[in-house]
Formats: sequence, structure tokens, C-alpha cells
Amino acid sequence: MKEALLVLLGALISCGTTWFLEWLRYRREEKLYYKRKKEEAYVEMQDFLVDCCAHWNELKTGYVSVNIRLKYNSIRTKAHIYAKRDITDEFYDIANSLMTGKREHCHDRNDKLIAMIKEDLKIEDK
Repeated sequence: MKEALLVLLGALISCGTTWFLEWLRYRREEKLYYKRKKEEAYVEMQDFLVDCCAHWNELKTGYVSVNIRLKYNSIRTKAHIYAKRDITDEFYDIANSLMTGKREHCHDRNDKLIAMIKEDLKIEDK
């Protein structure tokens, strides 16, 4: 009888340990998943700003192409779900300025945005 209780106790300890380790692994993988999604959103934001600069001659006349509008709309969902609010707000300010043909201080503002992104992702300059 004593051996059966010890086997049962060992099984419970083993089960509990396995559950705890799986839970820790799940939490770590979940954090990595959301970090990757956040990185993707930030990269798409920067790609969009680069596209706006590449199409500056069109944008300064007030023409916003369909591709730029579609790209902007596809970023919005990811930005609201994964990105930090202050970074998203700064991105919208820069993007709206560029899309309305205003380019004052966009380079400095984009550098600030990149610094905010690096801080959020804990990326250090080497």
C-alpha cells in the first residue's frame, strides 16, 4: 500500500512539474510571437514612410496613389493591435504630413520614430 502511495505521489509531482514547464515554455513562446508581430508592424511602418519619400513628387501635388493608400490601410490594423500607442501616433503624424504634401522636419521626426521603435524593441546600437 505504501509503495502505491509513493508511486501516486511521484506521478503527481511529475505531472505538476511537466505542466509547470510547459506553461513556462508557452509564455516564453507567446512573448516571442508578439515581439515578432510588433517588429513586423514597425518594419511595415518604416517601409511605408520610405515609399512616401520615394513617391514624393506625386505626393507634393496632392495625388496619393492607390498602392500607397492600400499599404497605409493595411498597416493601420497591425499598428493598432501590436504597436505601442505613442509610436503609432508618431507614425500617423509623419504619414499624414507626407501624404498631404508637407515634408518639414520629416527626417528628424522619422529619426525620433526609429529611436522610439528601437527603445520599445530593446535594440541597442553597436
